[in-house]
Amino acid sequence: KEMKAAWDEQVATTDKQDLIVDAAVAASGQGASMWNMPLAKAFWLVHKGKYIYCCTIKFANDFNQILPPIILNLILQFLTDPTSLTEGEGDDSWYAYFLVLVMFATMCIKTIVENQYFFHMMRMGMQIRVAVMGLVYRKALRLTQEAKSHHTEGEIVNMMQQDSERMMMFVPSSPQLVSGVIQIILNVSLLVNYVGVSVLPGILILIILVPLNRMLMRMQMKLRFAGQKKSDERIKLINEVMKGIRVVKTYAWEDFLFERINQLRGTEIEMIRTRAYVRAVASVCLWTAPAFAVVATFSTFVIVGNEMNAESLPT
Repeated sequence: KEMKAAWDEQVATTDKQDLIVDAAVAASGQGASMWNMPLAKAFWLVHKGKYIYCCTIKFANDFNQILPPIILNLILQFLTDPTSLTEGEGDDSWYAYFLVLVMFATMCIKTIVENQYFFHMMRMGMQIRVAVMGLVYRKALRLTQEAKSHHTEGEIVNMMQQDSERMMMFVPSSPQLVSGVIQIILNVSLLVNYVGVSVLPGILILIILVPLNRMLMRMQMKLRFAGQKKSDERIKLINEVMKGIRVVKTYAWEDFLFERINQLRGTEIEMIRTRAYVRAVASVCLWTAPAFAVVATFSTFVIVGNEMNAESLPT
């Protein structure tokens, strides 16, 4: 109800000519800027409090995530020289226990915060998806004959199913635009503090992989849009066949239409398969990039004449 009220309020303040753009298409970013879209404004009015709360704990957790490597490094330093605090004049074991407790508390906080973040974000995304499905369905029932000529039933079904699902998945991922930058800055600063300029080859590898990942993402987007068009054609044809099933049976067009539907479905599946392969390659690059960066960093660290010891490994 809150989403519907916010949407109606935004619709009332928007030029009627702009309402031709459907809710899901407007949210996809095509056309005007995001903040000129009534749907985005409606989302913000309804969920801004919870969204700001989730972003706050997410960014706070980013700073919390750099503490375990620092604490682990302190533990290793203590194990290397247990008498470093009191110079052998007292029992320093309390320091190790204290670091272990701090490590335990840090990991507990990290677990609690991350679960709170994903719980609220996924719940918010589900609420947005349900609201968008209801809004698109309500709009579809009110379309005029002229408007229906511009939007097939397949497009409307895709908006309610696939587009709304992508909007749901976008919600927990959206803070990563800022969170990713924070994590990169913190982690690079930590690496520079421990291994110095030896971190540059690792950073170079990550930078080189950025254009590759960008190219793979563009390929996925092109394949997704092409697959959507084929899906729209298939759904439209199936709906037309079901509406005119008596004519199809009368003229014995079943085999021809069945072959045509299978052909469209085969093309659609081929695009989905190709997109899955591209996504797999992108995932391999994403998950192997840190490993290659670590290998390059520590290899350079040893090559330039530094000694590899336990105190450097936590990074």
